[in-house]
Amino acid sequence: MNPLIAQDLLPSAEYEQQREQFRSKIIALKQRRR
Repeated sequence: MNPLIAQDLLPSAEYEQQREQFRSKIIALKQRRR
């Protein structure tokens, strides 16, 4: 796994818009593992 760099991170405003979508994907992935 490669370490994060500044270009990997979204600007704050853009992250706010996409946050719920990211959360949904992660929660769905974790559901399958339980």
